[in-house]
Amino acid sequence: MLQKIVISFSLIVFLFACAEDKPTAPPTNDKLAKEVLGKYSTTEFKLTLENKAPIDILSVGGYIEIELNEDKTTTGILYLPDTLNLTGGGEVVADLSGTYSIKNNKIKFQHTADTFLRNIEFSLIGKKLSGSYERSGVLVEIELLMK
Repeated sequence: MLQKIVISFSLIVFLFACAEDKPTAPPTNDKLAKEVLGKYSTTEFKLTLENKAPIDILSVGGYIEIELNEDKTTTGILYLPDTLNLTGGGEVVADLSGTYSIKNNKIKFQHTADTFLRNIEFSLIGKKLSGSYERSGVLVEIELLMK
């Protein structure tokens, strides 16, 4: 009888030990909403034109500074120096005041200034917002680090 109890107990332990672990669910939008709050600055900002080498926007003086607030508003600036000659001459200074939304664990920006940032879905990875956007042979890659 004792042998049957030991075998039964061993079988139960074995079955529980072999059970699959359920994958960890991604953070909910509510959790992400709290984690994303803060001030961010650019750590990577690359522009690649079709069939050309990538341009490191940071190395020529470009940058993005943006703050995400609890009320889902943003403030900040996007700066592109005139040396890039992206707009036919002149620097680009864009006000990033606006809002952000979170859907399916992605962060999207809406601001009055018509910039490519509005087309990028950012992911929060640790303390970094990462995203990219490609259109008509132009690729923009951005990483923003929380300060």
